[in-house]
Order: sequence, then C-alpha cells, then structure tokens
Amino acid sequence: MRLLDRDRIWSFAWAAVPLALLINVVIGHGYEVSMRLAYQATADASAGHWGKALSRYQRAAQVAPDSAAMAHNVSVSYHELGNPVAALEWNDEALERDAEFAPALRARTMLEREVAVEQESLQ
Repeated sequence: MRLLDRDRIWSFAWAAVPLALLINVVIGHGYEVSMRLAYQATADASAGHWGKALSRYQRAAQVAPDSAAMAHNVSVSYHELGNPVAALEWNDEALERDAEFAPALRARTMLEREVAVEQESLQ
C-alpha cells in the first residue's frame, strides 16, 4: 500500500533539484559533478527509469555530502521503486544534513506510516 501519491512525490523531487543546485553553487562542493548527475537523474526519473535515477542521485549525494536535497532525491527514488524503508532512511539522512529541509519534513510522517503498514503486513 502506497500512502504517497505520485503527484506529491514529483513535487518533492522537482522542488529538491533546483535547491540542490543552488546549494552546490553557494558552497561550491562538487558543483559540476553533482549538477550533471542531478540533471541526468531527473531525466531518468522523468522517463520512469527510477533505477538509473537512484544510482545517479546516490552518486550526487556522495559528491555533495552536505546537500539535503540530494539525499532527499535518493529517498524519492527509493519510494518510487517500492522500498519505503530505504526511502525513510534517506529521508532521515536529508534531515541530518539540514534539519529544516521542508520536503523531507513533509515526507517523514507519510514515510513512517508507509513503513508501519509494510511491517504490519509482514507479521
């Protein structure tokens, strides 16, 4: 059972990419590499290739270890691939990077509910 609708996830993902790019411009850490990866990952996600998007977002999150947006993009990708546990873990990573990152704050409760539903169905 998926509690997050696709439109809401897309709004999180699309809001996060420009923010990630802005953060990288400001701090200059891995800007070119993370920007390229984020754009490629967004194109993959737009085409429905979430596995490819996940791989690129993960690399972008490694290149830009202070970027909450990049970590949140990994979370969104895991969610789209049907893995709410990993999505919640990466959402928490985004909040560790920036405790006030709005997309991750909005997604947290929904992801927690989704994980709880999944765990109940396994019992």
